[in-house]
Formats: sequence, structure tokens, C-alpha cells
Amino acid sequence: MKTQVGIIGGGPSGLLLSQLLHLQGIDNVVLEKHSREYVLGRIRAGVLEHGFAKLMREAQVADRMDREGEIHDGFYIAHDGVKDRVDLKGLTGGNSVVVYGQTEVTRDLYAGRDKLGGIVIHNAEDVQPHDLESDRPWLTYRQGDEIVRIDCDYVIGCDGFHGVSRKSIPKDRITEFERVYPFGWLGVLSRTKPVSPELIYARHERGFALCSLRSQVLSRYYVQVPLTDSVEDWSDDRFWDELRSRLPAEVAGALVTGESIEKSIAPLRSFVAEPMRYGNLFLAGDAAHIVPPTGARGLNSAASDIYYLYHALVDHWPRRLLAQGARPRLERPALLVVDDLAAAPFPRRQRLRPPHPGHRSGLPVLVAVGAQVAGGELRGPAFLGPCAVDWRRQATCRLSPGPRLKSTEPHWTRTFRAAT
Repeated sequence: MKTQVGIIGGGPSGLLLSQLLHLQGIDNVVLEKHSREYVLGRIRAGVLEHGFAKLMREAQVADRMDREGEIHDGFYIAHDGVKDRVDLKGLTGGNSVVVYGQTEVTRDLYAGRDKLGGIVIHNAEDVQPHDLESDRPWLTYRQGDEIVRIDCDYVIGCDGFHGVSRKSIPKDRITEFERVYPFGWLGVLSRTKPVSPELIYARHERGFALCSLRSQVLSRYYVQVPLTDSVEDWSDDRFWDELRSRLPAEVAGALVTGESIEKSIAPLRSFVAEPMRYGNLFLAGDAAHIVPPTGARGLNSAASDIYYLYHALVDHWPRRLLAQGARPRLERPALLVVDDLAAAPFPRRQRLRPPHPGHRSGLPVLVAVGAQVAGGELRGPAFLGPCAVDWRRQATCRLSPGPRLKSTEPHWTRTFRAAT
């Protein structure tokens, strides 16, 4: 199997990057070691910052988020029996956050991948990157008794803290910083009305507490506990009593309690690995950095990684060439390979001036019809020049054909096919 981008990890980060790249005509494959049901069964954060919500809309998977998500313009910090409101919208020039469960984000991204026919391979065991410092890295994974190979241009590691991506980087090529905290967060999910329409972060001498929500009928609460505690130590009644003790009286009095539907203790750590690149491997999200799960900071930091990776990859490759006479929109000088003359999405004679930062316009563009690149040479019908394209000329050209081109720039070795 061959693709342009191999993505390890089928959580929100990997699926979001896959969807965004697909919409720009960049082929990709996602490898996920668990089943779809397992991925959707994970309970995670549910606060999406402004940038994340914009990416979801750009990925064309935001309809349900915009319809069902809770818009929050601020949050509260409780201390000394009182609570102070932080006006996010007023302090950020109009930005807000969307409260929308990560499980629902993942569900929407799966629906988007299914709609576009995206390739997401589940139950991919023993995933392993190879030749990451070469121009042609590749991945292998096991499915049953079969070992499958995927050749790609880039590998993106979205497989979390315990994934294989970061572990594939030699120890002398990466630096890791970590702090493990001597406490954890006991989290409870309950089908109860939230105690507040906006999140409350509470500081108390007994420890931290957080009042969050997934919807108007689904609440998420946390209290700080020692790492020596276990879930079995905490009955529902004990949890609710402890939560009340850490909240201002007016909030505690309004708290609606009920049976927990999920309960877990999350150990807290801060972790950063740098650099986030090794050869043609890029790390994203928890594979590169972890923060304590306050306000879904980890999810939103991962979205920031995806934003920059997505735009870098789109900048590296021209946007998809549209069929039926659409003019190309090239962002940098590129090698264009079209299957045949009829598929070329531009007139037979066309001045091509692809703008690119740092390069003057009018740089030559190499156009080939039915050509192939082998051993650094272009073989087949071709034309090289910054002006009119002569489709009748036959040539075999080196990729460094003239003084106006820099043969060391990697985008001159890429090939792109017109959409059909």
C-alpha cells in the first residue's frame, strides 16, 4: 500500500488531521490498534476552545457540534467561599469555548471519514515505523497473521504517551522533561443537571475540585485525591459529600447528586518531548506533550499541533487540482504529473506563476504528461519553462535543469496527479 501521509493513532487528533488532509486531496491512512467501539468508549474531556471549533468546521464535521454544543463565554474560580467569574469573551475579543464531549467529537470525525471514504484501519497490531530519516519512510502493522507494509512520504504520530511513535526516536535525538504529581483526580460522570451553567474551578484546603458538564443532563465532577486511593475507596455518597465540602455554600446547596455512570482516578503528570520531529516523523498531541487535564488543555494543545501540521503539509503539496477545466492553484514551484492530456485541468497554453514566500513569481514549472520519475530523472513527454506550455515537446529532463531552479529543494522531487 502507498500513501502520502501515514497517521498512527485513530483518536481525535489523527482523525481530524486525516479529514483535513483528505479535503485538500492529500492521501492518508490512519492506523489504530483498537476497535472503533473501544475508541468511542473512552470518556475524555469536553471543552473545545475557539481554534478547535474552527478546525472542526473547516473539516466539515461541525454540524452536530454547532447544534448541540454548549457555548460558554466564561468560567468561575471558587476560593475562600466565594466565586469570581472570568469573562473569556470579553477578554479575548469575542472568543468563547464549546462544551461538547470528546466522544462526540470522535463520533463526528468517524462519520466524516466514512462519508469521504477515508481509510482508517482498526485493530492494527504491532505498528512500527521504518526508515524515518529517509525520503521514503514506511510503516508495518500486523492484521491477523499478515504483516502489511505502507509506504509514505511522512509519518505523523498521534498515538499518545504510550504509543510507538515517540519510542521510535533514538534516545540521543530527543529530550524529555517530566513531572509526576503526588496526587490524582477522582472523576465522576453522572446523569444529573449541572450545578452551574459554566465551569467552576475550586481551590480549597482539602484539595482541588472541578464542576464541569457534557450537556444539560450530563455532569462531570472531579476532586483531588492521594495516589494511594483507589476507585473502590470512594462510594458515590462519599464522593458527593467531599465535593460539597470544597464548594462555596451556595453552589453546594444547588448540587444535584445521583448514581455515577463512570468513575476513575487520573494520575497527573506534565511531560514534554522535544524536538517534535525526527526525520520525516512528526509527533502530535500526547505523543509529544501532556498537561494535567484542566479544561481539556491536552485536547486543545493537540488541536494546535494538528493546525500547524495540516497547514505545513498543504503548503508542501499543491492543493488538489480540480478537473473539468479548473485552473491550478499552486502555492510553490512544483513538479506536476498528469495521467493524460485530457485530464489536465488547465488549457494547453497557460502561463503558470505560482506564488511562494521567499521566491519571486514566474519561477519555471515542470509539467509532464504520462511521465514518471525514476532515479532523479523525469522520463516521458515534458516541458520546462515559466511561460507557455507546449504539450507536443518530447524530453527527458534532470530535476535541476537550469540556474533559476534550486535542485536541492525537496518539493521538486514530488509528483502530483490531477483529479479525475
